[in-house]
Amino acid sequence: MGKIEEFKNHLKNEFLLSYKSSELYHEMNSVINELMGYLVDLLNDKKEIELFFKYLPLIISEIPHESEETPLGHVHYYSVSTLEMSAKHAVSISDFLNPFIEERSKTSDTPGYFYEYYPQKDNQPSHSGEGAKYMAVFAYKGIDELKKLCCKTGINYDKLKKESCFHTEINNIPVFVSYSSDEFSKKGNLELHIIDPDEPYMITEKSRNMANSVDSFLKIVFAKK
Repeated sequence: MGKIEEFKNHLKNEFLLSYKSSELYHEMNSVINELMGYLVDLLNDKKEIELFFKYLPLIISEIPHESEETPLGHVHYYSVSTLEMSAKHAVSISDFLNPFIEERSKTSDTPGYFYEYYPQKDNQPSHSGEGAKYMAVFAYKGIDELKKLCCKTGINYDKLKKESCFHTEINNIPVFVSYSSDEFSKKGNLELHIIDPDEPYMITEKSRNMANSVDSFLKIVFAKK
């Protein structure tokens, strides 16, 4: 078993620990395995896998399901196949997750685009200075979409293309911007990172407020046609 598969299984087993009922534990295990099967081509990077498990409870809450009373207790049936087409058409995990995140952001005061990112310390090189932070990932399917994302968020596209990553401000909040792009398809991800400058290695109330502020701004600009 490769390191990526071991990482998937580790996060899956951690997730399943919250299910005390053996019936629900096995049902959730089947749900996750089926969903990961649809997303197999996208779950090949540790950040993408972490992002998937971060929002897995939200995904599960949106899956149509039924429960049936049996002599052994309640049996749950989840229609994971309803997500097959959207999973197979997604260009990245963030592309698959965005509809769920956007729907939640309409009814929640917590950041809809940003999520808490915690680096896996066991997998970080000893010299790595990366710490916990708020992160938002936007998938794009070509240069035109990337330009539109930059235009809406106020990010300098020319500087992004030249430097790949840099510090800037969105709605007067300090943000670190980076992007990745496939050389041939031109598809990729635009990433926004928010860090408390006074406590750069941990999530704080200040960084949470910063993320909420930028998130509220993004909800407004992305709602505009």
